[in-house]
Amino acid sequence: MFEHRIIPPMTSVILKRVVASCVAICGLVFTDADAAPGDVYSGGLSQTAVYRFTPQGSKSTFVSGPFADSLAFDSFGDLFIADTRAQSIVRVSPAGTVSTFATNIDVTALAFDRQGNLLVGDMTTDSILKYTPAALRSTLVAGVASPAGLAVDTAGNVFVSEAGTNSILKIAADLT
Repeated sequence: MFEHRIIPPMTSVILKRVVASCVAICGLVFTDADAAPGDVYSGGLSQTAVYRFTPQGSKSTFVSGPFADSLAFDSFGDLFIADTRAQSIVRVSPAGTVSTFATNIDVTALAFDRQGNLLVGDMTTDSILKYTPAALRSTLVAGVASPAGLAVDTAGNVFVSEAGTNSILKIAADLT
């Protein structure tokens, strides 16, 4: 059903510092369709806010309140936030309306698949959950050792960073 592939750490990385006042960043995600091109959004470690960074280097608070650990935009421009302190997923509409999407979940990672389903890493159950656009919940795969990050490629494959094994897990689009 899945395969493990260990990816060695990068030996050399060139980084451009965009904002000098940036605290430890987690939940990094690029702009939604309605925002200015090139904007980057980030939750700050130990911060209860999501920040927007422009290509020019300015930083602004996008939304305050959630303890933002992971972020993902859907195709409608809604920002989904893994609020690790409240063990919930928060949705922020393009108009800035904040609502609770799901509760009672130890969410560590968020990503959307090609069908618009929200994929969620759940640390308590060691699983990847799937929420449909209608908010129906199911388990995509169980037995993931401490899921810490999620990504979906253009072919629909899901990649999971497993903190428990220090590896990357690939879940094929057809779940084989």
